[in-house]
Amino acid sequence: SRFDAAPLIAFISAKETDYVNETEDEFLVDAVRIALTSGLTRKQVASDLGVGLSTLNKWITAHRD
Repeated sequence: SRFDAAPLIAFISAKETDYVNETEDEFLVDAVRIALTSGLTRKQVASDLGVGLSTLNKWITAHRD
């Protein structure tokens, strides 16, 4: 009988997705914190972080809600 790797692959993929989501969440929180506390303009923070200004503004709005 052959080893069925599908369950293992699904498990590893789920863990990688969890890690990516956690990393993205940390990035988002850090971006909002920097935008609100650094004294830099939002445009500068967005540029420095490589995200669009409208994206950063959406994150800040979501954080405040």
